[in-house]
Amino acid sequence: MNLTCNLEHLTKQDLDELIREQQERDFEILEPKERAFVFEYLDSYNHRLAAERVGYNPDKALSILRNPMIAAAIRWEQEKSKVSMLIDKEFIVRQYLRMIPKLHGDEPFMSVNRAGEQVYGQQFLPSELRQTLGELQKLVPEFKNDQAPVGGNALNITIDVQKLVGSDAATIEIVPRGTDPEADE
Repeated sequence: MNLTCNLEHLTKQDLDELIREQQERDFEILEPKERAFVFEYLDSYNHRLAAERVGYNPDKALSILRNPMIAAAIRWEQEKSKVSMLIDKEFIVRQYLRMIPKLHGDEPFMSVNRAGEQVYGQQFLPSELRQTLGELQKLVPEFKNDQAPVGGNALNITIDVQKLVGSDAATIEIVPRGTDPEADE
């Protein structure tokens, strides 16, 4: 069923009423693939990744997300689990850490060209990387500004890949440049 086509003839009032009815029925109007998209999106908050995971073309992900019934289902699930505004410090730190390889030029990032098309590229972005590391420095409680070298916000970031691959309890260590993390052990 193409839900978007079925909703186009509805007025705003009729659509709002349908959404209220569907909230009571836990959005049974959605097909299994559409419901899966809702939960995959809530897992990653990445519409392209959610579309790909459930078998939709990632290029169509934004139009799926704009479907009024799917958008309403996402809002409803957020309200039910009370996470729509729950962004904590840990989440922000994880997002900054995910940005570092992209800003360093190690991973491709998505952008939009002048024609409005999504494109992927890799580029070393030193000022953005420095800004991200500076913001990350403010959020990490173990790092004290008085430990920073004079005139710098420089950090050494150590990521033990073996721990990341082999254990769920992997840690990412962030220490001020010029200090020896092994000396404390």
